[in-house]
Amino acid sequence: MSSALKFAAALALTVSGAAHAALVSIDTSLNPLQPGTDNQGWWSATVTNSNLTNDNYITGTNDTYRSFFSFDLSGLSGIVTSASFEVRRYDQTAPLTLGLFDVSTPAATLVTTRGSAPNPTIFADLGSGDSYGMFEVATGASADVLSFILNGNALAGINAMLGAGYFSIGAAVQGAGTIFAWSSQEPGNGGPGYTQRLMLTVDQTAAVPEPASLALLGLGLLGLALSRRRGKG
Repeated sequence: MSSALKFAAALALTVSGAAHAALVSIDTSLNPLQPGTDNQGWWSATVTNSNLTNDNYITGTNDTYRSFFSFDLSGLSGIVTSASFEVRRYDQTAPLTLGLFDVSTPAATLVTTRGSAPNPTIFADLGSGDSYGMFEVATGASADVLSFILNGNALAGINAMLGAGYFSIGAAVQGAGTIFAWSSQEPGNGGPGYTQRLMLTVDQTAAVPEPASLALLGLGLLGLALSRRRGKG
């Protein structure tokens, strides 16, 4: 490779490497789909949620309740290389296994749980499909913030929604037990609770360069190559 082209290649690497990985926090209160509540809640196949403003996310009770958490990723770009889900414990009856899952129901439909009739289809969606991880959860203080490291399935789902819209997580207790009970104290419901969130490591060097930047870089490479050829003539 000529010295001019080597310089151009180094310049390209410098331009593409200007950005870096960053830790980004996205919570369920960002761009609420229902005014006054966070983008979270529960569905049941048998129980009606009669509270129009309650973003409670109780999960379990003999698999009567499954919960969801939706996060607006439309403002992000790049590639997410790691992700964890942080959620307030509130009340937990006993040690249990919590499963996190992909969700195909649109986020705008999920939030209609407030005041909605039971829906077996949505309930099934929140506890099936691609697993984002199975976690053994010991009992502890209600104020604890639990952190779950999400797997490759979740990373694929998150990256598919970057810059595009809402990414949702379904939560279902595997077997007996109840967790997140009395989470009606959430901030979106007027309580002093904790807003659930995703912690994402975003590799911003993977973001696609703007067309204008690519064009300028291409012209620079061409000019350097032509200059090198003239020098040999």
